Amino acid sequence: MLISNDDYWAMMIDSSIEVTLAIDSDDETTIYAIFNRPAKVYGDDLRMVSPDPTLTCRSTDIENIKQGSTVKVNVNDTLYTTRITKADGTGITVLELKK
Repeated sequence: MLISNDDYWAMMIDSSIEVTLAIDSDDETTIYAIFNRPAKVYGDDLRMVSPDPTLTCRSTDIENIKQGSTVKVNVNDTLYTTRITKADGTGITVLELKK
């Protein structure tokens, strides 16, 4: 049995934060998304998965975001640029961000 996009996101909402998206400094939109900071390397045993932070969100919430768009993430009011957008085909998109 497949679950709907809304049911999937309802399970993830507890891990999400409120994020303000300022798409190329135009309209600001507030959504809920999961912000992942880069992994840190601790010795030789742990490898870094991604050097850049990511933002996991519903694809319908970010339809206007393209690669290179400026995204304001509401974590210490830090501004990020969208480096890569990866839609997974299930209604979830991961944005790779850079400062």
